[in-house]
Amino acid sequence: MKIVDLIKRDMVVPALVATEKRDILEELAHYMSGRHSRIDRATLARVLIEREQLASTAIGEGVAIPHGKLASVGEIVACLGR
Repeated sequence: MKIVDLIKRDMVVPALVATEKRDILEELAHYMSGRHSRIDRATLARVLIEREQLASTAIGEGVAIPHGKLASVGEIVACLGR
């Protein structure tokens, strides 16, 4: 499976408002929860922040791949923010 197959049009944030890591994760969680009925915003934000505290998901040049698992979601869901 290719990553482009996972990213649906409605899961692309063309212009993130946040500039700090925690705020970006919270903004992405808010965006995703508004488009996926089984994603709880607060839970996703917590999971992403906790994962980021274990080790940074940054890969350089302003790019990161934050990720986590939610028991409420049984499939892979991806969101792209810029």
